[in-house]
Amino acid sequence: MEPSIAPTKSPKKWIRIAIALSLLNATYFILFNENGGFNSKGEYVPFSVEQNIRSALSVFVLFLPLLSLLLGALFASLPFGQLTYEKRFKKVFWWALILLNFMAFCGQMVGSFFEKIVYEPRREEGVEKLDQFKDQFDRKMNHGETILDSAWAELQRGADPGSVSAKYGLPLLRVELAIDSLMKDLYLNQREYGVHPDDFNRLMDEINREPGESSVKYQRCVEAGFEMPVLE
Repeated sequence: MEPSIAPTKSPKKWIRIAIALSLLNATYFILFNENGGFNSKGEYVPFSVEQNIRSALSVFVLFLPLLSLLLGALFASLPFGQLTYEKRFKKVFWWALILLNFMAFCGQMVGSFFEKIVYEPRREEGVEKLDQFKDQFDRKMNHGETILDSAWAELQRGADPGSVSAKYGLPLLRVELAIDSLMKDLYLNQREYGVHPDDFNRLMDEINREPGESSVKYQRCVEAGFEMPVLE
């Protein structure tokens, strides 16, 4: 007589438990995860509800069941008790799926705890750093626009474009290099400054969406003959 095994004795019960844990995990992830993540190409993907849904489906509907199938096939090939291969497979599959979902849920709970207790205060420091960066960025951009306004005023008066370029090109290049250095420092030291990738991406989107006043002023100077110096 075969020994009584819980997963094979009441399969519907374990199916319900596995489905309930999967739904619980997916729902918790979709509702409470507000962080972005990295895709298969190593590119950072900012937070969005759509991205959360895709991630939840890929992990809890595809990955964990497939991993459980693999574990079931692997361990069912090992003889234990007097169960048939099919019953060994079902036993391992359901226990693996339930255990993996339970571990995933515990991981989410621990992650939420650290997010609230550890990372959120640190994130506030990062937001302050981004505010400082934006202030410095705006000042340098305004300085660059002032240089372009002066160059344009002289070009409008009929000044030689070569002379205007020699007078204002190098100061404008210094501003451009200073902005590049400022952005590079922030990009390379995000973690050290406590800057969250989502906050960084939002700031970059904001900067890119702003009207290109500097670009317009620079373009009109170039059309009038203004040239930037070339670094060798």
